[in-house]
Amino acid sequence: MILKLALISHLVYAGGAGIDFKSSLGKQEANPIIQSADGRFSAPKYFALNGGYYAGTLAFEKKHPKLTAWMRIAAGGAHIAVAVHNFGVKK
Repeated sequence: MILKLALISHLVYAGGAGIDFKSSLGKQEANPIIQSADGRFSAPKYFALNGGYYAGTLAFEKKHPKLTAWMRIAAGGAHIAVAVHNFGVKK
């Protein structure tokens, strides 16, 4: 059960982050952490931030596999919600 949940969480997170990335390309970025100098979306900063979050969940997973799976699912869902918003924003 936990292995199945973990697999689902990895897929939801990766899918959500991927669609969020696609929806952000070339647009103004509201999040100052992942803005480039001109205020647009910065792919390197995005990958650094998301890679750090993902690595953190992997490091925490051995002790709390169920919690980290749900953390990834929640973050993936948040990425999807942001992507839905972004697809409505013009470049």
